[in-house]
Amino acid sequence: MREIVIAFVVGGLIAGAAVFCYMAKESHQTLSVFEGAEHAHARSRAMQAYQHEEPAVAIWELRHLADLEAEELHQGTVYTNEARAALLMTRARLARLYHHEGREPEAQTNANLAILLLNELSPTNSTVTNLTTLLERLQRTDAQANQEPSYK
Repeated sequence: MREIVIAFVVGGLIAGAAVFCYMAKESHQTLSVFEGAEHAHARSRAMQAYQHEEPAVAIWELRHLADLEAEELHQGTVYTNEARAALLMTRARLARLYHHEGREPEAQTNANLAILLLNELSPTNSTVTNLTTLLERLQRTDAQANQEPSYK
């Protein structure tokens, strides 16, 4: 009788652990969906602000987006060239907005981060080496994609 009770308890623990693992996996997948939605919403808000709002608003939204993108890269949740390129563009746009606002230290910091990402993506073929060349490249890229800011 004692063995049956022990077997029942052990079986219950194993079943409970299996259910816990299953639920944890489901929760993780659900959380990933919400994080993806948050990222997509942040990207949409940032681009809307970049194109149509005052620089201060656009800076706020782009900084939030940059934080999300950098966190994904550093946590290892996403580590693709596409994710790096997205963060590169976010940092370049921040550099442009800070430069437009006369906040050169912030502009330079974001430009340097963008250039580092660009060199990771294309280490041998980069003519972008400073804030000026980064802003020139960004202007051409934004113009081709019709994403020029309206404050211009």
